[in-house]
Amino acid sequence: SWYQLPSLIAGGRADSKLPDAQAGHEKTLTALLPALAGANVVHGLGSLEGGATLSLEQLLMDADFASMILFALGGLAIGDRTLSLDLIDDSDHHGVPRQASLSGRFIPSASKLIDRRAREPWLMDGGGMDMYQRAKTSLEELMKSRKGEPLTDAAREAVRRASQEAPG
Repeated sequence: SWYQLPSLIAGGRADSKLPDAQAGHEKTLTALLPALAGANVVHGLGSLEGGATLSLEQLLMDADFASMILFALGGLAIGDRTLSLDLIDDSDHHGVPRQASLSGRFIPSASKLIDRRAREPWLMDGGGMDMYQRAKTSLEELMKSRKGEPLTDAAREAVRRASQEAPG
């Protein structure tokens, strides 16, 4: 920004009630635009229903969206390989490459949940899971590997009291 002040923007938001396609679309747009405008912090990851609900599966999906947005903000390297000049030189007069493979030549994906495989491997490995199902499986694996101490009796009692005193 002009004044170089930090900014916190409520982006990455969705009115969707479920971690579904609507949520993915809303969250991508509401996080990408402030990020492109120069916001320092875009918050709302994991939230649904305008921030009223937290979904851990959505949080994992949002982390993927955020990593791709951060990648895009870094810009793209332009060079012979990224422009595929070798393929252009080896193309017929219609611009169709004669023999080269295009796989892995373009923007890399650091996504852990977006599946860019062809249909057959996708069906064979995982039974055709969608992004939410992959997030749920990933969350289950994370929770199994969790290494934390259980709450003390005093902490458990404090949580119980706080939940009873909460409005609603």
